Amino acid sequence: MSKDVSQFARFLAAIFIPALISGIMLDAGANGGVIAAFWLVTTLLAVGYVVDGLKGAKALLTGTLHSWAILVIAGLLIGLLAMAKFGHSP
Repeated sequence: MSKDVSQFARFLAAIFIPALISGIMLDAGANGGVIAAFWLVTTLLAVGYVVDGLKGAKALLTGTLHSWAILVIAGLLIGLLAMAKFGHSP
């Protein structure tokens, strides 16, 4: 098996194994939010590891978390501005 095919097989495993485990957890009756968080974190770590080892896993997870934090902060700011404008008529 060539290096590219091997890396592609590991990538597919990184995508499907967390989904399989999450499906088993869902079938067992676990909380949906916990399953979603587990699936997301394990998929990001596995894909990052396949691409660039531990450095890639850490970079992909922290980059995603930073992006989401910025998104939440911006959303809160927009929400606060909308709430401040709500009581004022034009």
